[in-house]
Amino acid sequence: QREQQRIVLTGIEPLSDSGGLGFLQQALAQASGAERWMVLEGDIAKIKRFIAGQWQQDRFEEPPAPQEMPAATALAPSTPLAASAEGDLQALAIRYFKQLLSTTLKRPLEKIDSDASFERYGADSIMLTELTRQLERLFGSLPNTLLYEYQTVRELSAYFIGQHAQRLDQWLRPEGAKASAPREETSLIAEAPVRQRARNRQQCETPAVAGNSRDLAIIGISGRYPGAADLETFWHKLAGGEDLISEVPSARWDHQAYFDPARDRFDKTYCKWGGFLDGVEDFDPLFFNLSPREAHIINPNDRLFLETCWNLLESAGLTRQQIQQRYQQQVGVFVGVMYQQYQAFESDLVRESLVSVTSYSAIANRVSYFFDFQGPSLAIDTMCSSSISAIHAAGEALRNGDCRLAIAGGVNLTLHPKKYIGLSVGQVLGSHAGSRSFADGDGYLPAEGVGAVLLKTLADAERDGDPILAVIKSTAVNHGGHTHGFSVPSAKLQAALIDSNFKRAGIDPRTLSYVESAANGSAMGDAIELSALSRVFSAAGVAPQSCAIGSVKSNIGHAEAASGMSALSKLVLQLQHRQLAPSLLLGELNPKLDFAHSPFVLQRTLAEWPQPVLEIDGVEQPVPRRACLSAFGAGGSNAHLIIEEYPSAPTPDLAASEPGLMQIVPLSAHSSAALQQGLERLARHLDRHPQVRLQDLAHTLQNGREAMPLRLALRVSSTAQLRGLLAEILQRLQQGQALASLDSADLPLALGNVDEVPAALASLLSGPGAAALSAGLIAAADLQQLALLWTQGGEIPWHALGRNTGAALIPLPTYAFDKQRYWLEQPSAVKALHEPLTAAASTRHVVGQKPPTAAEQGRQLLADLLGMQPQDLSPSKPLSAYGADSIVMLQWAMQVQAQIDPGLALADIQQCQTLGDVLQRLSRDATPASVAESVLPAHILGLLSGSTTRFPELQRLNPVQQGRPVFWFHGALGGSEIYQGLAQHIQRPFFGLQARGWMTDRAPLQGIQAMAAYYVQVIQSVQPQGPYDLGGYSLGGMLAYEVTRQLQELGETVISLVMLDSPDVTGERSARLADKTRLLQTVNMSLQMTLGQTPERFAEVLIHRDEIDLALSPADYLQQLTDLARQRGLKTSDQRLQQLMAQVTQIQQAYQVEHYRIQPLPRAAEVACYYFRNASGLWMGDLEPFFSTDSQEFAAFNHADYWQEWQRQLPNFEMIEVASANHMTLLTQPEVFRVIAQFCATLYGQRSVENAVG
Repeated sequence: QREQQRIVLTGIEPLSDSGGLGFLQQALAQASGAERWMVLEGDIAKIKRFIAGQWQQDRFEEPPAPQEMPAATALAPSTPLAASAEGDLQALAIRYFKQLLSTTLKRPLEKIDSDASFERYGADSIMLTELTRQLERLFGSLPNTLLYEYQTVRELSAYFIGQHAQRLDQWLRPEGAKASAPREETSLIAEAPVRQRARNRQQCETPAVAGNSRDLAIIGISGRYPGAADLETFWHKLAGGEDLISEVPSARWDHQAYFDPARDRFDKTYCKWGGFLDGVEDFDPLFFNLSPREAHIINPNDRLFLETCWNLLESAGLTRQQIQQRYQQQVGVFVGVMYQQYQAFESDLVRESLVSVTSYSAIANRVSYFFDFQGPSLAIDTMCSSSISAIHAAGEALRNGDCRLAIAGGVNLTLHPKKYIGLSVGQVLGSHAGSRSFADGDGYLPAEGVGAVLLKTLADAERDGDPILAVIKSTAVNHGGHTHGFSVPSAKLQAALIDSNFKRAGIDPRTLSYVESAANGSAMGDAIELSALSRVFSAAGVAPQSCAIGSVKSNIGHAEAASGMSALSKLVLQLQHRQLAPSLLLGELNPKLDFAHSPFVLQRTLAEWPQPVLEIDGVEQPVPRRACLSAFGAGGSNAHLIIEEYPSAPTPDLAASEPGLMQIVPLSAHSSAALQQGLERLARHLDRHPQVRLQDLAHTLQNGREAMPLRLALRVSSTAQLRGLLAEILQRLQQGQALASLDSADLPLALGNVDEVPAALASLLSGPGAAALSAGLIAAADLQQLALLWTQGGEIPWHALGRNTGAALIPLPTYAFDKQRYWLEQPSAVKALHEPLTAAASTRHVVGQKPPTAAEQGRQLLADLLGMQPQDLSPSKPLSAYGADSIVMLQWAMQVQAQIDPGLALADIQQCQTLGDVLQRLSRDATPASVAESVLPAHILGLLSGSTTRFPELQRLNPVQQGRPVFWFHGALGGSEIYQGLAQHIQRPFFGLQARGWMTDRAPLQGIQAMAAYYVQVIQSVQPQGPYDLGGYSLGGMLAYEVTRQLQELGETVISLVMLDSPDVTGERSARLADKTRLLQTVNMSLQMTLGQTPERFAEVLIHRDEIDLALSPADYLQQLTDLARQRGLKTSDQRLQQLMAQVTQIQQAYQVEHYRIQPLPRAAEVACYYFRNASGLWMGDLEPFFSTDSQEFAAFNHADYWQEWQRQLPNFEMIEVASANHMTLLTQPEVFRVIAQFCATLYGQRSVENAVG
């Protein structure tokens, strides 16, 4: 401040580098040797007064008005250097703007760099607004975005010289300055040469691409937006100018509990408006081979995008079989997304943990997994430009040959009030319902949406005869660089992006007749975009107010990650209908928008979109309807897209479109409800479009839809007849008649369910004679029998019918999903929904009623595991269709063994393909284990029947029912199925105890002692009194010891304790595993279970740590492990495998081994301990890279005497050495397994039965 005051009072400014060097050069050239030089730079008049002693009369004042602004001066007996008028004006302007900035920002003048960004000096939006206000007092109205576009003193000076040169010259030059001035008052030193910043260096223009080598064809489009479940409805809403903004619906949250109009509340939101989708909580998991139980924890973003992709492919008339045949699965998936809110919901610990590690990539990967697509699969987050960035990435992948077909789009949901609260803290939301595009708003209103396009290169689409909806001429992306703030856009870089995209596409902006703006209601952001657009279009010679502009955000709000996709959907619809939809303007126009002096006019009404005609080289020529759209991410990621119409095919002669030929109209679904909804949708569509040609409709349904199990074939000869038949069917259904009871005797239809077709007929229809059968019916033109054949599962070569020659694929309603609510519930609701899964079968038998059969009980167990009703499980349907993967089958096998057929081996179940296969495998006369004959005492048998329902951790591992039970405890992973092979050698009931939380929704117990106390209850529910035989592998041995101690404290007897290489790890010696090691172990143990006793294959199948990137984030690391596991043959969904990994991690953390201390047994001499020692002394050995992410994690266990504490505590300690390769292979190395199994068979032999209680 003092330095500034000195400059104003004396007129002397700091000597610039350029001034000093310039003076020195001239002085040396003119020096005679007698001169004395004094060089000053600043205000001539003030410098003279200062030298004359008159400076005291001046006082510190505000920055001078331009007419008082000094010229650069140096006092010296020399002639002036020549300077051009423009160069002199530039120097004066730079000095003036530097002083103005210095005063406003309270920074010393010499510290202001002409080429430094204003933001460098701490200039925020408030300061920039004030600077603009000051300049407007001198120069009149200026663009509100001026200081956002011109961000340095030099750039600002250049703008004023270019736009306001006369006024600037008038204000800055004193009277007479333009004429020759007295020698002592003229400038000796010229302004220093302009320093070129790196970003201002001349750049080569991107060459225009010849022809259409960059062109992409949109061959399919699908989406859901506020108020519109499909794009046809969306167009009607847009064309009608409907306002689709509403208050936050109660299905999301009670907005009154979170709303407060005050903008300074950090725990509330001042906004309660937005655009919302209906039914985001609903889903049809079985359609996508997912179990209902799994559906609860799948992010709604994943679910909506998966549904949209199915609809997208149907809209293009593509089935999975066709994709395989035409594209060999080389399909890419690209999705834009930006919010993860599902994890904000409270539920139980397991579900919260699973949701917390979900990744954006799962949205794209789930689509690729379901459809078996093998091209790139990417989720892209560039905030509000995400979906256009995804389309850009898809285009590059297509051009580079990374895929032959691409799905690209975006999804955006508002699920939790925390989103609104967070955005309110950032002051980016609108505070009233009218804060929309182009309006006088103060922020945006969020919107939900999901949409996708199906893309091919234009050349490929034209070659293949695909229906082309529109052509994307070019896309481009860039970043705004360093601006006045992280979320402040750069008009200059926006303009550069738009300009370069036009050049890349080889398109003149004058040929565009519409612009879809990214304007969202932010007063400054909207103005910056308009400025950038105006700069490009004006420079191209676009006439004022000649190009229409609008924004879909004015109707639905700002769909953020899906906003670009919503804008593109609107553009494609406008091209299809050749109309421009109106943009809403609620309230006053944003005063910062100057449409009158721009090339644009706001589209306020529905209007025809005529084909533009331009004069090119003196000749009027029509050009295609063209438009562009922009999307700008809050972090600076910009995207731009140019689109044009595709020449439409000649309209068919509708009068000749009904030849009167009988047609088969095939409809199918996975459920009766879905099929009925499909009928209703088709009927509504034909009511709206009665002119649809029947042959096009039949062709589309025959060739562009997949045939599903429940099938209905209608026989009609006209669209009118089809409408009448649909009306008749729907009327009967509404009157209560079941779909399955529709009679082909009085209606021209055939109905069937492929899942219920007898095996003999199914074999016939899929055998070698099937083709001959259909060919014969086609030759006879027997449509009635062909329809019947198709509904029973036969394949019809529809093209061979010859009835739809020249027919086209047309837009028809897509699949009607049979949805139900799947949502993360509050803990109380979750508890009620997810009680222990094993409780169902045994507790549902009512005394006095006939016990359930084995088939009924088996069906009930599977239904409980899947979260379904038993009647919804078809015996003939593949189990994979219900989401029953390998993990579910393992759970089911353990339940079946425990409650129905103890003799059923896991391998038997794994070979079964359908529920019917399993039920047939169960003994025909089997009754539940709880009521089977046994030599066990009746009271123990009664306890046993209830124990598996009370304690799902108890797993019966062999079918033997004679003798005293044997109990072995789980190892560190948590499961007990590893003992299943051993149990088959034991002639007494053998039970494994798995960790609480393993394969169930129950929370793990904390600490070894707490676990042991619980296991005491579990084993006493089967065997209330001793003596007991206990055992365990690794950590299981430690648990067995602690259970022994607690049983002895209760006065019970334990006679044997078998430990398989169990470490006495306590205190500081316990291993502390990294979370990533735990996850790697879980996946590899799951893979190891599929290998059985074939350790030689471990290296081939298990995942080596060198195959994974340990630097990845937890979510990405989890996804990489999941992908690798699936590649290695682990047949389970991503979600279920990740659920298993989360459960194991929680279980392992719950052991808290570091806090466990081995305590002496009350009666140690009573217990005979048999300890199997791994003679190699290696803990992991060659398997170490498969079970550890750090080679040092288990180093302390190698060659360690970790049995010594057991030996000290147990006087009857017998060690048996086995030649195992390492600790991990004791039960998988065949020769070692045989030694252990033979020993245990002897130890638990029939002679022990005499000790049974009863």
